[in-house]
Amino acid sequence: MERRLREQQFGDWTGKCWRDIPADALRAAEALGWEFRPPGGESRIDVRIRAEHALTDASRASPGRNVLVVTHQGVIRVVLNHLLGRSFLPEEPAAFNPDRLQQVVCQDGVLSLGELDLDFPFP
Repeated sequence: MERRLREQQFGDWTGKCWRDIPADALRAAEALGWEFRPPGGESRIDVRIRAEHALTDASRASPGRNVLVVTHQGVIRVVLNHLLGRSFLPEEPAAFNPDRLQQVVCQDGVLSLGELDLDFPFP
C-alpha cells in the first residue's frame, strides 16, 4: 500500500458524518477551494503534492508500462482538478465521472491529463 495515496486527513472531523459538522463551518471551509483544510487536518494542496510524488515515483519504477492506481475519490479529484486548472470550488460542475477510470500520463516526471471517463480495459 502506498501511504501517499491515502485519503485526505480530516483532523477534528475524522469519523464524523457531514451532517454532524456545522453547516456554516463546512461551507466556509469548502469556499476556500484549494485551501480547504478541516481543523487539524491537511489541505487539498498537501494531498495533491503527496499524491503527485507517489504517481511520478510509480511511473519511474515501471518505465514504459501502464500502471493501474486504485485510490480514494478525494485523491483522484485533487489530482484531476489540478491538472484541469480548476479552482476546486463547490459551484464548479463535475469534470469527470467518479465511477469510471481516469488516465493521468507521466512523462519525464511531469504529470498531464490523459483521457477521462474510460471503460476498462483501456483502448
